Amino acid sequence: MSSIAKALVVVSALGAFSLPARAQSTDEWSGFRPPPPPPGATTAPAPADKPSTPAPASSDKSGYVPPPTVPVQTPTAPAATKDASATPAPAGATMIKETVLPGTEPYSPGTAGNALTALDNSRVTSGAGGATGLLRLGSADLGRPGVLRISVLGEYFTQADFPVLNARNTRSSGTLALDYTILKYVEAYLSYAASANTNNRASPPLMQAQGDIRLGVKGSLEAFKGFKIGADVTGIAFPGIGAQEVRDYAFGVAPKLLVSFDARRYSAKVPLRLHVNLGVIIDSTGELISSSHTTTPAEEFALGLNKYNRLSFGAGIEVPLPWVTPFVEYGFGYPLGTENLVGPDLKAVSATESMPQVLGIGLKLTAVKDFTLTAACEIGLARYVAMGIPATPPYNIGIGFAYAFDPLAKGTSKMVEKTVTVEKKVEVATAAPVYTGRVGGQVLDAETKQPIAGAVVAMSGTGLPPVASDVDGGKFLSHELPAGKVALTFARDGYRPAAMEAAVEAGKLTPLQAFLVREVKLATIKVSLVSGKQKAGGKVTLAGPKSAEVSVAPGELGAIDLPKGHYTATVDAEGFLSKIQEFDVPETGHVTLSIELALKPKKSLVVIKEDRIQIKQQVHFATAKATILNDSFQLLDQVVDAIVRSGTKKLRVEGHTDNQGPKDSNLKLSQARAQAVMDYLIKKGVDRSRLLSEGYGDTKPVAPNLTARGRELNRRVEFMIVER
Repeated sequence: MSSIAKALVVVSALGAFSLPARAQSTDEWSGFRPPPPPPGATTAPAPADKPSTPAPASSDKSGYVPPPTVPVQTPTAPAATKDASATPAPAGATMIKETVLPGTEPYSPGTAGNALTALDNSRVTSGAGGATGLLRLGSADLGRPGVLRISVLGEYFTQADFPVLNARNTRSSGTLALDYTILKYVEAYLSYAASANTNNRASPPLMQAQGDIRLGVKGSLEAFKGFKIGADVTGIAFPGIGAQEVRDYAFGVAPKLLVSFDARRYSAKVPLRLHVNLGVIIDSTGELISSSHTTTPAEEFALGLNKYNRLSFGAGIEVPLPWVTPFVEYGFGYPLGTENLVGPDLKAVSATESMPQVLGIGLKLTAVKDFTLTAACEIGLARYVAMGIPATPPYNIGIGFAYAFDPLAKGTSKMVEKTVTVEKKVEVATAAPVYTGRVGGQVLDAETKQPIAGAVVAMSGTGLPPVASDVDGGKFLSHELPAGKVALTFARDGYRPAAMEAAVEAGKLTPLQAFLVREVKLATIKVSLVSGKQKAGGKVTLAGPKSAEVSVAPGELGAIDLPKGHYTATVDAEGFLSKIQEFDVPETGHVTLSIELALKPKKSLVVIKEDRIQIKQQVHFATAKATILNDSFQLLDQVVDAIVRSGTKKLRVEGHTDNQGPKDSNLKLSQARAQAVMDYLIKKGVDRSRLLSEGYGDTKPVAPNLTARGRELNRRVEFMIVER
């Protein structure tokens, strides 16, 4: 055999045992590596299978002898593996491992299932001002470079006696923010906020701010392990409101120093982050209003008008847990350059008692990748209101969400590794067939959806004893039941029995929820309408736990069954004044409700107008007092009748005086008389929520105070319809 033929034989034999002719890097190996030899042992080459006897060689005319044929033997598994510590794949299974390539991780990863101290639990989201942080507090942690965050925040607040007594204030606002981490140490942000504020003591009642625009830049670096220090500069534009006395716009700037500390960098057992802010706020919002107009506390709050620059401070703590990040923050703005601050009542107020001071409590949730929900409640800590400083509301609710993404990214890349499937026959023992299953679930109250303990669950037609729901969650589990449909009944004292059908599957647990309706016990109410010796009849409307109507014939009783509770009866009877009367219904038994009616006078003293209930006779009081005289009771009873018949939802009782005596005394007297009339209407059954009272003293005369008749006309009570 020639040397060339011998070489071909050797090459063919080696090729029969080689893997595919493609170089593999270590990261691409996916087989099982043989165990290392013991120390000192020499590795012997694996014996090759004996080749089959070659066929006789034949030569052509050229004298060439072909190489012997060697059978190719394919190994059952590759010899190369990823690493020696890899877990072997089970026979007949394929193992897949996915690894996210560095630089393509989620921008705000979902945190469900994370470890308690995982760094991904930190939610880097925009706050109310647009920059990253908590709700109001800024953070020196800028997050990953190249990430754009879009956030929306809604806020709501409503309160009576704010910012002054007898005022009802409601405010809602929304903020849209864009925040972009340009470089590792630089962040830029932009936000737009709009608000609407309603105050019944303001003129006009509704005031809207067209929107505050904030544009800022923030820089940060890690001074040492766990500590980040940064600086934030925000430019603010306050648009004009649009009234004749308001200028076009105002500007402000708010630089501040930021410090953030992450305790997890020192101890993995402490999931805690701290933030501190210190800065100043300089703005010209106090110049938005013309100097010829004196702003009210309602205007200052609604429009955010500050006559003083402020020193700002804030501190906050957040606990980044796997599912949520609870946080608490505190901040205040101390007014600078204040002198002789006074409240709405012109009494002196100190700067520390009236400065904006807020405690915020909230949480952030990032269960879904790149999407964060924020909910918070702020509690105002300012004790008084000072002119020139916007009032601090006693509370404020904020709910928002943020979405993070990289506008320049091409998507997440993954590296997938697979093991070779190992074919192996395994004998599996055949389990005995199963013919039964169980039914399990909860018994709940149909109205409250609360679990019911001690409910008896019977399996009809099975001959098995019943089971009961447990005390922890109203849960039950049946006995083993034959596969197929089974009827179950549920019973519990105080509830109506219920029956349900379940399909039992062999070897499975069939889930089932049963809702029981509470049995309502009723009391019988008998209603009579009386008016001295005269028989009365009419319609009685009942409002309470159950709404109903009862028709009562003259001289007879109307009957109705009602559940236990507090009710209000409103009577509409022909020829009689409407009457409102409250009463209580017991759990069971009989109650007789007797309602005394007054005859409608031949000459009515009350006229219902579009905006008021006008009275043709004055309400008489004791001289210089708020005591209503008896001759005015019939007049006020007619006012009650007018309220009922007109369906007025909100009525304001106004008190007025003449100009005799000190103005302060007249104002207090008018307020007391209006309150006395309102108390009388409440005593006669008008719901307190439908009434308001206000005293104006001698500020709204209807006639000159030069004559006795004019002063008499000015001493009056009026009934203004606020809402029909």
